[in-house]
Amino acid sequence: MKFPSTDLIVFDFDGTLTKRDTLLAFIEFTHSKRRLFWELFLLSPALVLMKLNFGNNESVKTKLLSRLFRGTKKEILERWAQDFCEKYFHTLLRPAGLTKVLKLQRQGHRIILVTASVETWVKPFADKMGIEIIGTKFLFKEQKFTGRFATPNCRGVEKVNRLKKYLQTNKLPAYIMFGDSSGDRALYQQANKYYHRHFHKTM
Repeated sequence: MKFPSTDLIVFDFDGTLTKRDTLLAFIEFTHSKRRLFWELFLLSPALVLMKLNFGNNESVKTKLLSRLFRGTKKEILERWAQDFCEKYFHTLLRPAGLTKVLKLQRQGHRIILVTASVETWVKPFADKMGIEIIGTKFLFKEQKFTGRFATPNCRGVEKVNRLKKYLQTNKLPAYIMFGDSSGDRALYQQANKYYHRHFHKTM
C-alpha cells in the first residue's frame, strides 16, 4: 500500500479497527447481555426510526447510556474501561488493523482516532496503541456522569469539526482516512485518500 505524501492518518474505531460496536460490548461487559437486550428492546421504536433515517442517533445513544450509567462515578467508569480494554483488546481489535497502526507508527506517521464512541471506554485502547483520540465525551458533575454528553455526538460533520478544533486549524491538513460507514463520510470526503472497510477481509 503506497500512501500519498502526508504525515497524518485518521482512523475510525468501531467497525474499522474493531470487529463489533464497542458501545454494546462495553454495556454487556459492565452489566450483562440480558440487560443490554432489555434496554435495546425498550428503545426499539426509536432504533427503528433511526435506521429509517427518521430518528436522531445522538438522542437514542444518550437515552441508552443515561439509563445505564447516570450517577456512576467517573473513577468507576474509568476503571471499568481499563478492565474492558485489558480483557478484550486482542479479541475486539482486527489483527490486520492493529498491525497497520503499529506499522504506520514505526514509519513516523501521526495517528488520530476519531470516533463516535465515548472517549471514556475507547481511551484505554488508544493509549495501549500509543495513538491520539477524539471521541464523544461524557458530561460529569461532581465527578459523576450526568446522563448527558459534554460534546455533540462525534459523528458525521462533527468529526470534521472536532478534528479541526483538536488541530487548532480552520482548514485540515492533508490526511489519509480509514473508515467503514456513512458516519465517516464528512471526514473521508476531505481526505487525500480513503480506505473503506480495509481490514474486513482478514477480520
